Amino acid sequence: MDKFVRQCNGTEVHFLIGSGVSCSAGLPSISEITETLTNGGEDQPANAEVAFLRLLGTEVDSVFARMFEDTRLANYEDLFYVASQIGADFWEYENPATMDFVERILKDERFVRVAADEDPDSSTDADVGWLANHSVRFIQTGVQRILEQGSEIADRSALGLFADAAEDPWTGSIDIFSLNHDTVLEQLFFERQIPFEDGLSVREGDLSFWCLPSLDKSLAKVQLLKLHGSVDWWQFGRLVGKARANPYNPYYLRDRHGHRIEPPGEGPVILIGTFNKMLKQAGEGIFLDLLGLYSRRLREASRLVIAGYGFGDKGINSVLGAWLEDRRGKAFSRR
Repeated sequence: MDKFVRQCNGTEVHFLIGSGVSCSAGLPSISEITETLTNGGEDQPANAEVAFLRLLGTEVDSVFARMFEDTRLANYEDLFYVASQIGADFWEYENPATMDFVERILKDERFVRVAADEDPDSSTDADVGWLANHSVRFIQTGVQRILEQGSEIADRSALGLFADAAEDPWTGSIDIFSLNHDTVLEQLFFERQIPFEDGLSVREGDLSFWCLPSLDKSLAKVQLLKLHGSVDWWQFGRLVGKARANPYNPYYLRDRHGHRIEPPGEGPVILIGTFNKMLKQAGEGIFLDLLGLYSRRLREASRLVIAGYGFGDKGINSVLGAWLEDRRGKAFSRR
């Protein structure tokens, strides 16, 4: 670490971090989260959504077996994307490449039977689509619950490198591009009393809302840019915000005039899935803002530290590849 910060010598430092960083603090891996979601877990008994995801996993595994030479098993991000294609409420664009697969699942007797167990009065392909919708929400809320609990008991000292870099006088401004939904890094900064800017800085009573210009105006040395959202971000109409007092409880909040704020939409504002992430990043809103900021900041960077990232996000990789090609930069470290 000392050698690295001396090489920085007052210049900007950019980090790109993935789930491996959070795993080092004791949070569950992608495969462990998948295992919990598809087996119910101790506090989540098996239900129709769990049964549906198990069946869907076997179908996706069989496809992967034909695609890849090495063993590639479906994880919860794969299941989220495929289930969102099956559930009509989540169809955001027509994908002819997947239609045959989707139609086969909708008519498959095993899936119809699981849907019928959930609603004995009806057993049609529409009910399979309905169950797929519920399974998407089940994954979203399940991931939130698992990471929220994990963040509270995580070993924050395992991420001490980022706090050390922030406190070292040899480093200049620090951008941390995080693909993680958990809040371990924020809790570490609070614990070490390190000021940071995450873009949710416009205060309105009990809430802090997302404001892109605040990132360029901020004087904080550290900026934490959560490209895939966070378990403590919530959608209030067209605005994304977080509760200031209790980030995990966005209810019963009031504005600066003391008026009740309408509760947020269902689930936290997080990006889960595979190809659907790019669609969300292309839409108007916070994820487009963040992707654009990541691209702009990276174009200005001379060095990038990559840690705990498996290079599975095609949108993030596209920006990274353009930086490596156009700027002839080099990644300082990959862990």
